[in-house]
Amino acid sequence: QLPPPDPSKYPDSLPILGDVTPPRDILHDPSQIILARDNKTWLLYTTGTGIRMRASTDKVTWHNIGYVFGSGKWNETTQPEQTFAFLSRKSPILWAPDVTYYNGFYWLVYSASQTGINKSGIFLAKSITGLPGNWTDEGMIISSDKSDNFNAIDPSRVMDEKGQWWLTFGSYWTGEHLILNSDKFVFHRAGGASLEASFIFKWEKYWFLFTSFGSCCSGKDSTYSVRVARSKTLGGPYVDANGVKSLDGGGTEILSSHRTATRPYWGTGGQSVFLDEKGQPFLVYHYSGVGISDYHIGLNNLTFRTGWPVVI
Repeated sequence: QLPPPDPSKYPDSLPILGDVTPPRDILHDPSQIILARDNKTWLLYTTGTGIRMRASTDKVTWHNIGYVFGSGKWNETTQPEQTFAFLSRKSPILWAPDVTYYNGFYWLVYSASQTGINKSGIFLAKSITGLPGNWTDEGMIISSDKSDNFNAIDPSRVMDEKGQWWLTFGSYWTGEHLILNSDKFVFHRAGGASLEASFIFKWEKYWFLFTSFGSCCSGKDSTYSVRVARSKTLGGPYVDANGVKSLDGGGTEILSSHRTATRPYWGTGGQSVFLDEKGQPFLVYHYSGVGISDYHIGLNNLTFRTGWPVVI
């Protein structure tokens, strides 16, 4: 077991500078930060119309470099046609991008939906460079509607030891799901709480399931927190540090709303995990500052010295 979480001890984010000023820059649901083909530029993708892209050579100062699709403005020629059925002209935003690199291509999964409903779709695109203007639409992977007991948003892809791709996704409703080939099953329920934005990361002998518990996007009233469970197999079962299964609502908190000497960090979540060029793990997430529209990207090192991830 781990000691109970103490938000007063949670750290500041590492510096994040450049084109990251809300509300001009939308900073929700950051992807894992991934290395470009030049092996010196880091790429970051975030929720937005067309999916906003930023680049950095030091993971500190970030510059807008464009969009996966089009110019970031609502235009029926710039976003994949299948997404239109899940969007409205008042909210033409593509959600929660996740990017992986495999076999010479960057692979992007993302979702199209509207707040509060489960008429949603998860889509796939690929690119040789990972840069704007170089993406090919690969179509829809899965969708949901009001007759379903799940919500097809917040996707993330992960490869197992056999080279098989798994897709994790879900928000509210019956919880989070995994897909392997055509098999879909629930692997995380919140036990009455809300949860979303699952991300699976392998460290040494365990697969770690990172999840956002609580509600997002309400400024100081946000209850988002990042929680973790682990398993020796990708398909689970996952348990938290107290031995509670994820199917029973388990999840050990590693980050939640807190205030440091420098600033408030409300509603930490929408997280991903990546390795830097030295193989060191990092947690990237979003949080709110002084107001509902004051959203920022957070970045912290992770240590697994206890057998569980700790934000430092």
